[in-house]
Amino acid sequence: MTDLARQVHTVGGVVVVKDLIITGASGMISFANADTTPSVAGGSMFKTANTGATTITDFDDTRGDGHLITVFFNDSLTTVKHTAGLILLPNGVDQTFALGDWAQFLSHGGIWYGTEVRIG
Repeated sequence: MTDLARQVHTVGGVVVVKDLIITGASGMISFANADTTPSVAGGSMFKTANTGATTITDFDDTRGDGHLITVFFNDSLTTVKHTAGLILLPNGVDQTFALGDWAQFLSHGGIWYGTEVRIG
């Protein structure tokens, strides 16, 4: 695989090129700095922009079962906590993400399920 192929991802019509994210007209919503339970009421595509170590423990304001969100990590300071009843990650442990990583989460029964995680 070439360096370029490792740096380019397409996610649901969104092209991610290493540090550059190109979206459609609806854009992407930034989580507030240091928010450990960011609201996802306003959309389905979000990005982090933390300036210090931050652990996301839950996503607030789901639109109910079937709400699928994609989170693009725009920093290397964000960890998502794997916690029964709140967020379940595919690897079963907390995950610290790097700049350019992304993950999708699906809400069902009040729990966010990590459905796909892309690292590096």
